Amino acid sequence: VTHSPVVEIRAGKCNMGEVQANGKHQITPDPRKGRLSLSKESDGLMHFKWTNGVSNTVEDDRIVFPGEYTFKKVKTGRTAEPADRVYMLKYGSG
Repeated sequence: VTHSPVVEIRAGKCNMGEVQANGKHQITPDPRKGRLSLSKESDGLMHFKWTNGVSNTVEDDRIVFPGEYTFKKVKTGRTAEPADRVYMLKYGSG
């Protein structure tokens, strides 16, 4: 049983590719539309999910614990375009 999300937003996602010569990963946008949600499930745990907006299928589901993940804005390497809205859910510190 899924409970109502604590928060839910429309969001696409990106895919992480190979490490480049500069030590950074190549990130490419996934053209599909979807939504991110954070909800407390029947297992009592908080789940961070990405759901495909067309099929309504949960494709990514991560159990998150306080202090274990960070959610932060990513510098895209482009010129300072205001439309750049890329964020990353990162496991661990650093």
